[in-house]
Amino acid sequence: MKKSLELLALGLESSSEATPEWKKFASQFRRDITVEIHHIGGTLTGFSRGHFECSGFFRSSNDTCYYFSTSDLRGVTKPSLLIRTAQDEKDYTGGSNNYTGWSHGMFSELPV
Repeated sequence: MKKSLELLALGLESSSEATPEWKKFASQFRRDITVEIHHIGGTLTGFSRGHFECSGFFRSSNDTCYYFSTSDLRGVTKPSLLIRTAQDEKDYTGGSNNYTGWSHGMFSELPV
């Protein structure tokens, strides 16, 4: 997540459309989140780049489905990630909301 945090620290220009900086950040975030998910033996199963926010789904090594989402990342210095269980990759309401900071091993406390 280090590279994503470095790009976020540079700031994201607010715009009504996706800026080059946002596209670069979202691509890096997808790479970084995929590494973190693989770290727990999981697989990214869906990813969406929205208007200055990202969300998606992954499955853990025991096939539990999880949904994750960032908030709007413009002006954020200490981002967090919402994570919750989901029935499948179409369940956007899922289980209880939990938040984690962005760091290596950020999913290590999930029941995998």
